[in-house]
Amino acid sequence: MTIKLAAVTGTYMGILGGYYLYLTLNVVKERQKTQIAIGDGTSTIIQQLIDGKNETIDHSRYQPLVIAIRAHGNFNEYIPLIGVLSLINELHGAPSGLIHLILGSFTLARIAHVHGLKEKHSVGLGRKVGAASTFLTLGLASIGSVYFSNKESIHSLIGR
Repeated sequence: MTIKLAAVTGTYMGILGGYYLYLTLNVVKERQKTQIAIGDGTSTIIQQLIDGKNETIDHSRYQPLVIAIRAHGNFNEYIPLIGVLSLINELHGAPSGLIHLILGSFTLARIAHVHGLKEKHSVGLGRKVGAASTFLTLGLASIGSVYFSNKESIHSLIGR
């Protein structure tokens, strides 16, 4: 007999894991293009300045690498927390529709954020919408985690 636990969270975490792999491969691709194995090209630029090669410095060639690194890192900063909060919510009986809302919105928010980073000066609408939506879903997941983990105690306190 198989017991299914957290099927909704498991599904979305699988999707988010696939997108994380995509972002990882994008960093690898940009590293190969710029021939930068570690860092974001800053040390190369600094070395060129020290060596007096100021006229040959093209900092814009490193911009796609910097964006790829930040998109990857920023995505990684939120995934574990939203995954744990969603898991807590789901295991404590939150409606599956709520988990779909949280993780579906979060997934779209993170994708929008990455696309916004790729726009001119990294200030595209997707970045703003993605960041705001991420904060909202994180807040909702946090409130849900507190509520569903303590539902009986909360209801007894308020007399239900």
